[in-house]
Amino acid sequence: MHLAYSPEKINSGEVVRGSQENLELVACFDAVASDCRIGPACMLKGILSCVVDEFFANLEPRTLADLPLTKCKRVKLLAGGARRACACRLE
Repeated sequence: MHLAYSPEKINSGEVVRGSQENLELVACFDAVASDCRIGPACMLKGILSCVVDEFFANLEPRTLADLPLTKCKRVKLLAGGARRACACRLE
């Protein structure tokens, strides 16, 4: 697999949003499907909503080139190998 654009031109927030079917952290985020009885009084939904907003606010200004992966690991991941490579460890 190869990237269609250079890593510097690929927004990391768009990648995450595009790769996830559902960005709802908890079932109550879906007002139609949720049957939570305490929903109207629950403050957790608002807090988690802010967390998701902050998560994307931090991702949006970054590109794939900003991610803490070495070029070697990025190539292995894109090629389908090293599925459990730790992307959290800074190098």
